[in-house]
Amino acid sequence: MDLQHIDHIGLNVRDLATSYKFYRAVFGFDIVHKWTTTWMVGNDMIRLGLFQRPKAGPVCNIDEALSITHVAFRMSGEAFGQAQAELKGLGVSFDPPEDTGIAFSIFVLDPDGHQIELTTYDRPAAGEAA
Repeated sequence: MDLQHIDHIGLNVRDLATSYKFYRAVFGFDIVHKWTTTWMVGNDMIRLGLFQRPKAGPVCNIDEALSITHVAFRMSGEAFGQAQAELKGLGVSFDPPEDTGIAFSIFVLDPDGHQIELTTYDRPAAGEAA
C-alpha cells in the first residue's frame, strides 16, 4: 500500500452550524463541501468531516472505551506560542503547555467535547517558556 496521508477525520456533532462556527473561529477552517447531514471543513492540509447527530451523547468514560481519544495538529514552535495567545483572545480555555519529553502540547475542547491537541516538537530556547 502506498498511503500518502490522512485524508480527513470524521466527528459526530450535535449541530453542524455550531461546530463549523467553532472550527472557523479557532482554526480558520472553511467549508469544503456540504451534504445534507455532513459538512467537510478544513484547509488545504487538514479536513474534518462533521456528521450531524443531534441525539448523540458523549462517551461516558473515554478512558474505558475503545475510541479515538483526540486529534492532534502539529505546528512550529513560533505558531504554538501564537496559538496560545489567539486562544486566550477567543476565550477558549486550555491548560498550560504539557512537556511530554519530546514535544509541547495544549488541549482544547470543541462544542461537543472532542479533544483537540496542538503540539510542537520545537524546543524553546534557553530561558524561553513554551
